Amino acid sequence: EPVIRWHVDELLKDQEISSDSDGFSVRLSSSQRAFHSRELRSVWYRRPESIYIDEQEFSDVDRTFAAAENYEFLCGLYESIDALWVSLPSSIRKARYKINQLAVARHMGLQIPETLVSNKQEELVRFASNFELIVLKPIAASGLCFDSGEHSYYSKLRARDFEFVAGIQQRDIIS
Repeated sequence: EPVIRWHVDELLKDQEISSDSDGFSVRLSSSQRAFHSRELRSVWYRRPESIYIDEQEFSDVDRTFAAAENYEFLCGLYESIDALWVSLPSSIRKARYKINQLAVARHMGLQIPETLVSNKQEELVRFASNFELIVLKPIAASGLCFDSGEHSYYSKLRARDFEFVAGIQQRDIIS
């Protein structure tokens, strides 16, 4: 079966896409290749880039709107593909939700360390006081940003020092 490499980030530059009740068709102008979603047997979704939207051609508001519309359009296309997926985008997004992952792990019978998710500093300090060491993790992959300019995806702290941690800009944390 043929292999087609489809760079969705070039959606507005080099591609023609049509979608109807029978699926969708893609024509890649530069390679003169085309395919229909019915023909897809497997999809490997790997390291997609943001869709290129020409800064000279659109205002900030229009670029934001176009990016959101294209994102939703592609998500709909992806979900409509009836094929074997390696990393379906919606599954990747769902896997990033740490609170959900904790619930799934607990449901599957895995041992979960005592965990608190809160934006109340007093509650976090009270929770931390029950332990010798704690681990702070951001809910999002963006990490923790400290006043010193340092970034961290997690921090191991002595619990007694927890309330003295200054400059955490992201308040919604898992500890």
